[in-house]
Amino acid sequence: MVQTYYPRPYRTIQYLGVQFLLAITGIIFWSLLGINSTPSLFAWMTFYTLQLGGVLFDPVICAITRTEDRGGVKVEVKRPLIGFRWSESHEPPEDVDVGVIHERAYLRI
Repeated sequence: MVQTYYPRPYRTIQYLGVQFLLAITGIIFWSLLGINSTPSLFAWMTFYTLQLGGVLFDPVICAITRTEDRGGVKVEVKRPLIGFRWSESHEPPEDVDVGVIHERAYLRI
């Protein structure tokens, strides 16, 4: 069985840096202009939208099921929620889980 691996489509340090800046911006706008001000609401909505996108597109967040392989041994099967076709790889990365089958994502974009 061919296994499919997906790398993270963004660098973690850049993602966390943007999230940190948006959180600080939201706190500053909230404290200076109030919670219902347009800049404050925009900063927080952008912050939460990027958080949701980061979770959805992270290949580490996946559905884990158990199935039997050809030898009758039960193994874990991991399937990411969303994966990009351009980033699919059939060669395992260096930090791959041993004894786990990696299948294609549920939604391939």
